[in-house]
Amino acid sequence: CGDTEGEVRGETKAAGDHRNGSEASKELSDVVVKPHVQAEAIDATKARVAWGSVTRNGVEASRYRVVCQTEDPHKESVKVASTKQTVLEIGTLEPRLRYTCSVYAIWDDLVPEIEVVSPHPGISNVFTMPGGVSAQFSWILAYLSTI
Repeated sequence: CGDTEGEVRGETKAAGDHRNGSEASKELSDVVVKPHVQAEAIDATKARVAWGSVTRNGVEASRYRVVCQTEDPHKESVKVASTKQTVLEIGTLEPRLRYTCSVYAIWDDLVPEIEVVSPHPGISNVFTMPGGVSAQFSWILAYLSTI
């Protein structure tokens, strides 16, 4: 849970960009937070990702962007556009693959009319999605218990 510099999206102005000499640019170069992230497989295709909320200058992050990627370079990342939640279940992962999930903090109210995104995310532990017959059996048992 270290500190990192921030970046700005929306006006496409990088953190620390002082073209206007504005106070907002000075503040943006100080965005130095990233969430602590934990992730675990729930079943063969679903994982739970949880993180602590983060604040900057007393302002809590407005939302978070979640990206889960596998070690397989031929597979695409799974992206969640943004969420206000700090616990999320992602149900589009593939069985038997190893994943990590990255969580980016986003502030809508830190600087007026500018979306501030921490460029360095909190990164989860590596987790492996279960697969094979045992995963299918677990899914069947879970389904039957809801009937």
